[in-house]
Amino acid sequence: MQEPGIKKIIDDYIAEAEAEQRAVLLKHLPDQIDAMAGAYARRFSLAELKDIDAFAHSPSGQHICLRAWR
Repeated sequence: MQEPGIKKIIDDYIAEAEAEQRAVLLKHLPDQIDAMAGAYARRFSLAELKDIDAFAHSPSGQHICLRAWR
């Protein structure tokens, strides 16, 4: 049997934790994206980056990207 009071405490805690995590992520996301862009630019040629971009926008690439975020 579930206690409504305990469920509310846990649900409130989870909601607060998610909000705090989201705030931290949004604060640091631009720097992370810039760092990733630099890393990709150092690792891949322009032709390879264009291939990666084309794949990411293809149905298969979209399928992989969407599954990774679920």
